[in-house]
Amino acid sequence: KRRDTVGNVQIRARRGRVMKHRAYEKLSGSSVLVVDDEDIVVDVIRQALSPMVSLLDTASNGEEALVKAVRRNFDFILIDVKMPVMNGMEFFRLIRLLKPQLSSRIIWITGDAKSVATGAFIMSSGCRTVEKPFSLCELLEAMAV
Repeated sequence: KRRDTVGNVQIRARRGRVMKHRAYEKLSGSSVLVVDDEDIVVDVIRQALSPMVSLLDTASNGEEALVKAVRRNFDFILIDVKMPVMNGMEFFRLIRLLKPQLSSRIIWITGDAKSVATGAFIMSSGCRTVEKPFSLCELLEAMAV
């Protein structure tokens, strides 16, 4: 047990040092909606960000995300571009009409940013982008802006 306790203390100490990252201050007390049809992506982001934010909610497509975003003003919406039911582009167009203040809080998480159509859409949206696969540091950098 003593080793476990020491191990936990060491982990906490390391996390404490990481917490100095400028995104952590901005994330403290914030609400995040993670939207992706890949469960593994959602799970990894949830595990990484949950200790830093006050609320983290998830959706597996744009339609589900739209319902949640209309009900709540999220500080960040991390959303994939390509998903079934309603993709990220459709979500963006609708949220811009229904709650325009949320459209500037979107961060695209996509593996398709290099395609001409997706790249043009992302650029025209004016939103930040993190390309899959991405590191936690890259995601935090995008959220810190």
